[in-house]
Amino acid sequence: MLDLIKYDPFKSYWPELRKGWTAWDTADRFFGPSLFRRLEEEPFFAPRVDIAENEKEYKLKAEVPGYAPDEVKVELENGRLRLRAEHKEEKEEEKENYRLRERRYGSFVRSFTLPEDVDVDKIEAAAKDGILTVTIPKSEAAKPKRIEVKLQ
Repeated sequence: MLDLIKYDPFKSYWPELRKGWTAWDTADRFFGPSLFRRLEEEPFFAPRVDIAENEKEYKLKAEVPGYAPDEVKVELENGRLRLRAEHKEEKEEEKENYRLRERRYGSFVRSFTLPEDVDVDKIEAAAKDGILTVTIPKSEAAKPKRIEVKLQ
């Protein structure tokens, strides 16, 4: 005969709650960091980024829809690559029987630590169709070299 045991998911956390843990801490253990804590630590909007590597370079592709290429800035400082963008747009249209006023504001900052094997003088960035592509070439010293094996 199969015995059914009533499972209590909070039973294993009861000692931690008695030590002064809050309900938020317990929820974080179950579900990951809570929404409120994530909003404090992370910006509201951060573009999604794909990073690929091959023998010659790293390619970083970031989704920046709605930002014009002149609104996006790519900065390099102390081995960190920073993507930054901000736009402010106000549009007002007035006709005989209506008035339209729109405002759109948005910004983001995203940073990446570069590996030591990059050639920082040759980094290039281009934007097209809402995709920012940053090409980060590797230095000559980092590229793989083929060494011929000689028979003796």
